[in-house]
Amino acid sequence: MSEIKDGNIVKQYRFGNTTVKICDDHYRNKTSDELELIDKIVAKTAWECVLDAEIVDNSFKITQKC
Repeated sequence: MSEIKDGNIVKQYRFGNTTVKICDDHYRNKTSDELELIDKIVAKTAWECVLDAEIVDNSFKITQKC
């Protein structure tokens, strides 16, 4: 497995032993129109996952599709 290289980290979170790094490399040089399109695609994809989720034991179970 290849090593994952760090990008331009703008925020970092720790959850127990897990570190989540938020990078902005993909968005840095985008126009506002491109960013708006990306936002719409992400929102549409996330909403599809919510609609596909099942509630199991009072929590969401996400399908393999998402």
